Amino acid sequence: FIFVWAIRMTSCFVHHRGWADASRDAEEYASGTSGTIGTSAGESWDEWDQRASERAHASASDLERDRADAHGSWASAEANERVVMAAVGGAYGYASTPSQFDVRSPTRVDGMTVLEEYPSDFGLLQVMRVDDDHRDVTFAGATLLMRASNQNAVLSEYRPGSEPTSGGIFDLFAMLPPLLVDQPGRHPIGILGLGAGTCARELALFYPEENRHMVGWELDPSILHLGRKWFGMDELEQSGRLTARCGDAFEELGRAREGGGLCAGIIVDVFDEDSRVLPQLTKFETWEEIARSLAPGGRIIANLSTGRGKSANMQAAVAAAEAAIVTCGGGHGSLWRGGAHGIWNEVVLTGPHPTIQCWADGHLPMQLSKYTDAWVPITAPPGARQGWM
Repeated sequence: FIFVWAIRMTSCFVHHRGWADASRDAEEYASGTSGTIGTSAGESWDEWDQRASERAHASASDLERDRADAHGSWASAEANERVVMAAVGGAYGYASTPSQFDVRSPTRVDGMTVLEEYPSDFGLLQVMRVDDDHRDVTFAGATLLMRASNQNAVLSEYRPGSEPTSGGIFDLFAMLPPLLVDQPGRHPIGILGLGAGTCARELALFYPEENRHMVGWELDPSILHLGRKWFGMDELEQSGRLTARCGDAFEELGRAREGGGLCAGIIVDVFDEDSRVLPQLTKFETWEEIARSLAPGGRIIANLSTGRGKSANMQAAVAAAEAAIVTCGGGHGSLWRGGAHGIWNEVVLTGPHPTIQCWADGHLPMQLSKYTDAWVPITAPPGARQGWM
């Protein structure tokens, strides 16, 4: 029942607004009203309009600042993609036109072009554009976020367009919303380990009519900056689908709970800078805290991939899966069958094993239906905590 990785992720979560703001965002978004900010008790509409206007202006300023690069680009991720293709055209053998990136010849690494290198407290970050005809068809044509110190770890990926195309672990994450249809719309989906926003973007593309808000936390502010510039995160923020916050995911989730915020479901995708399972996730107490942030009947899906290389630690993955199932799923859960459909990540889904009817009632997208038979139900022995799997 243990599964090993193909793609590793690092992440945690973002921004400094209170959870009450995010809850108001979620309630208003779910009700279909305009804007992304809700009203407070006793507040007049004139006061609300003024407050919303001030916060919208501040948010727009933050986004514009993050989108500006050393060459003065203010483009969206899709616009940057077009500029990049022109800039690196010579390297690909295409016709090239002058652009802001034509300052020097692009650096080429194993069938990829380095679009940007950006400093981080956790190690130098690289934005890479994979050749369209790359031998690894999984990533061909994608823009990837990686750490220079670990070229095996893909932190986030992006492809322009309105169709979900990332696949892999992101497809499995995208199976969570159909299992939350009975949850009140005011409860958002929490993403512990937002990265550059790939998971949030895939959920938004798979469920364009979904009214449930997403709140994501990322520990590394440099990743957030690159996510807004290259990976379309700013578009999600501006649309009202996503609130991105910077900070320690576990601490911020606890603060949210103290403020009355609960999540309908939580996606856990946090690793250290070497793509190893965080020690916190092997501790029962950590999952007990996460469970307290779930609304009744809520679920968690967690990527516990540790890889087969130097970062491999099967004991850590097993310990984390056991704790998640017992604390967040009432002793019930499902494990991803490692290698099924080419996805080698170790993934756990808490709660009762979903039936075909569950997926149908939740309107699981057709593209994801092929994965339903690869989840293996598992139940913890009565009274068990760890060491039972």
